[in-house]
Amino acid sequence: MRRLLPVLALLAFLGAMPGGRAANDLAERRVRAARALEKEGKLTEARDLWAALAAERPAGEWTDDALLALARLDWPVDDPDRLGSDPGAGPAIAAAIPRLERIVREMPGSNSAPEAAWRLALAHLDPASPSLDPSRAEAILTTWPVLYPGGARLPEVLLLLAELRLEEGHPDRAARTAFRFLARWPDHPRAGRAWLVLARAAGPAHPGSCLRRLGRAAVAAGERDPATARRARGLATLLDRFGFAPHRQGDRPWRPRVEGGFTALPERAVDLAIDPRGVAWVALPRAGEVRSLSGDAVPLREAGVRAIAFDRWGRPWLAGTAGVRTPGGELLVLPDRGTAEGLAPAGDGVSVFVLDGRNRRVVLLGPGVPPRVVTGLGARPAPSRIAPDPATGGAAVLDRKGGRLWVVGPDGTVREELAIGGIAPAPADVAVDAWGRPAILDGKTGTVTVLARDGRPLATFRLPREGELALARPDLLALDDAGRLAVHDARRRGVAWFD
Repeated sequence: MRRLLPVLALLAFLGAMPGGRAANDLAERRVRAARALEKEGKLTEARDLWAALAAERPAGEWTDDALLALARLDWPVDDPDRLGSDPGAGPAIAAAIPRLERIVREMPGSNSAPEAAWRLALAHLDPASPSLDPSRAEAILTTWPVLYPGGARLPEVLLLLAELRLEEGHPDRAARTAFRFLARWPDHPRAGRAWLVLARAAGPAHPGSCLRRLGRAAVAAGERDPATARRARGLATLLDRFGFAPHRQGDRPWRPRVEGGFTALPERAVDLAIDPRGVAWVALPRAGEVRSLSGDAVPLREAGVRAIAFDRWGRPWLAGTAGVRTPGGELLVLPDRGTAEGLAPAGDGVSVFVLDGRNRRVVLLGPGVPPRVVTGLGARPAPSRIAPDPATGGAAVLDRKGGRLWVVGPDGTVREELAIGGIAPAPADVAVDAWGRPAILDGKTGTVTVLARDGRPLATFRLPREGELALARPDLLALDDAGRLAVHDARRRGVAWFD
């Protein structure tokens, strides 16, 4: 109650002002007072003022402003780049959504409606949202330009819509939306991202067009958008490394790193993954931690850790003795006393493909939903390794014994079965690059072979067997966004890098 006294006193003061001000004038003064309190950092007092305005029945002139302010205070995210940054944001998003929905539904002509619709779409895209629904977000963004054609957010809306359509598997629609963006705002600070959408929509199937668009993306992004420039350069490097470079370099799609080429570990790692920053992490079960090889990050603790994977937001998923630890700290447990021995986060940011070693199967797990066993793995499957597919949000599943590789879609259905026995007679691990092309590590021959999506070999690299980087028992594999290669050797207990 003590906290409310200053606000109540302020309201009483405003209501008692001389001159018999009209109700709208009083409401406007309350708005000014709430904004002033926000600027001073007195968010609790500001929230109380906004809440009083939002509770007015019938809705007044400032009701939409109050609802938008409360939603902003609940969840202050208005930039798609911030999505997924807070795994614990679920309650805040849940509080903001009804306020935003009321503005869009009851006050569509208000000056707050365009911003409310934009934030509502973002609220349906954040992986922490209890109302995660990309289809609903796409519907909001699709109607936004029609309802608010002069809105200041229009470039951002079109760009996000193009990116979302690409992630949802509609490259042609994504490309049309990206062209629409570039036709109106060719010099926009985020024009590089539109060119990146066009490049990804073309893909490795059209390498010439794809490379030209990646070049435009890097130039347009420049120093204004370094993350996009880096992504464009990485995808171009990947395209060249496995598409064009092998014809020039023969057996040399990678070269040993000159400095820092090998990192020794205190024990044998059981899993290896690279985060979106390009930092490699290893799972060390005896230490009960996942450790960064760069040395500048705090280790992730998990008893009996068996696997580590990062989703497209850069959030870590861990598998240990107790089960699978989500980025938000929730524990997912496999049915039938299963043991989690490999992870591949799905593209939705909520569920994860889990390699169940005990029951020799792959299970799709997610909070609050029944576990789903992935079917279609053929007769007598023996899945041994799993890797996320960043291009689709699905997974690649390796069967060492059967010499098979399954490509699993984000919905948990097997889309392709590739026979790899003639390519890698003793497959040890699999990784998937940013274009969705699997790389197979053969522990016996010491080779890494990159395959096209249809299973055709694109490039083969022979790991060194002599010298400082000699690898006698390579068993774990990881690729970063630019296709740089990290290989763990079980005998030497360390990781070798190849650029």
